[in-house]
Amino acid sequence: MPSLTPEGGPQVARPTWTSALRGVVRDTVALARVRLELVALEGRSHAQAVVALLLLGWAALCLLLLGLAFLAVLLTVLWWDTPMRVLALAAFTFIFLTLGAVAAVWAWRNWQRERNWFEATRAELAADAQKLRP
Repeated sequence: MPSLTPEGGPQVARPTWTSALRGVVRDTVALARVRLELVALEGRSHAQAVVALLLLGWAALCLLLLGLAFLAVLLTVLWWDTPMRVLALAAFTFIFLTLGAVAAVWAWRNWQRERNWFEATRAELAADAQKLRP
């Protein structure tokens, strides 16, 4: 049976400071867990982007080097008398140098886009700090 206050109503249970402290700790741990999961998710995403960027850079470097090799062969063959050799080497040189340049530009743009690591985490932490200010 609930105890009655002098006014005749039921007694309302008041939280103690330990239960309030437990609630704050529980909320802090939950908030930290969510933020750590966000950091892990962003870290994985950025790591995958860096690997893709490294592979793209490697492809650009290989294609540019191959294009330069064909350019060297083209300059060597230019002094020969057969025009079909020159046309074939010029076409291959153009194709490889163009593909290498496109891959290099694509890698550069990806690098520019992926430079802001953990941007969402920083924004969330800034919002949390703003909410905690009086």
